[in-house]
Formats: sequence, structure tokens, C-alpha cells
Amino acid sequence: MTPGVFLSFFPLSYAALSDFQRRIIPDRTVFLIFSCALLNVAIGQVTLLSCVLGAAAIGGTILLAAGANMGIGGGDVKLCAALGALLGIEKMLLVLIPALLSLIVSGKLQKKTSLPFAPYVWGVFYILLVAEILQRR
Repeated sequence: MTPGVFLSFFPLSYAALSDFQRRIIPDRTVFLIFSCALLNVAIGQVTLLSCVLGAAAIGGTILLAAGANMGIGGGDVKLCAALGALLGIEKMLLVLIPALLSLIVSGKLQKKTSLPFAPYVWGVFYILLVAEILQRR
């Protein structure tokens, strides 16, 4: 686990709480997550190219879903782009797919058409973080 991934847990937690309470993901949390990604680049943990590709691929995909009026907002797009830059495409897909599936199942069970997305991303991210810590032992 890179230092940026560890540090990003805190702004992601705030983004999830804010999205849960007010349905807003503050731009400052997205900025801090992007900063954590750049920290990883600065210390040589990842390349700038993988950062840019992760942000573009994940952010672009979520942007297309938002454009298709699937209930995804601009904050979700920015958050996923920042996490894509931080984690890269492969790890972000490990977060994104279970988070989306959990959101869909939860929406069906609660019979709601609109739910905050960041708490689901946070939950899967947390599980991934704990799994990486346990794997290193």
C-alpha cells in the first residue's frame, strides 16, 4: 500500500459522510485525493502515466454514465476520477464494480431511485485497504 492510498482514506471518509448527509461531495476532498495520487508519483511509487490513464478511463466511464442520466452526479464523476488516478484502472475497478452492485441492490431493496454513491465507494475502498494491510502480514 502506498502512502497516498493510506492518506486518501481520510478525505474519502469525509466525502462519504458528506454525500450521505447532504448529497454533496466537497471539491476539497477530491482535490486532496488527487494530491495523494500526486504524492505517489512524486515519491516514485507509480508513474504519472498510470495516474493520468486511471483518472481518464474511470472518470470518463462514470461521466458517460452521468450523461446517460443514470443518477450519477458531478461529484461522483470527480471522486471516481480522483480515485482512478490514485489506484489505477485495475484496482479502481475492484472498488467500482462492487460499489455499483451494492448500490443497485440497496436501491432495489429500499425501493429508492436515488442514493448517495460515495458511501458505497468508501465501504469497498475500506475493505480493499484492510485486505492489503492483512496481506502484508
